[in-house]
Amino acid sequence: MAGKKVVGLLVGRENTFPGPFLDMVNQRGADVGVTAELAVFGGTSELEPPRHAVIVDRISHEIPYYRAHLKSAALLGTAVINDPFWWEADGPPCSSRTRVAAGRTSTSSTRSTSCSLRSTRRGRRR
Repeated sequence: MAGKKVVGLLVGRENTFPGPFLDMVNQRGADVGVTAELAVFGGTSELEPPRHAVIVDRISHEIPYYRAHLKSAALLGTAVINDPFWWEADGPPCSSRTRVAAGRTSTSSTRSTSCSLRSTRRGRRR
């Protein structure tokens, strides 16, 4: 075994997919050193070594902060499922790895969220 690999699951407020996905990856990957966990980002430096070998993205289409972090992680060697480069070309968060001249950057979470993430009275997504 070459080493422990961690799969990060990046989700919003959904509650039906994450649990079974994490359980299945942890069960099937136990023999080969693969584990899964919820990915948590916040104020991450652009060139911070990635914690996850793979990130499964299920939220960056709604919150741009995650897209910027996922691009940086992908350039540092993390395999990202649901390619963040597909959405837009926003340059600066990836500048140092692509050799584009730009100032030192880091990404930070915003307080605003998409309307679709707010709960209704019954706790369902809109």
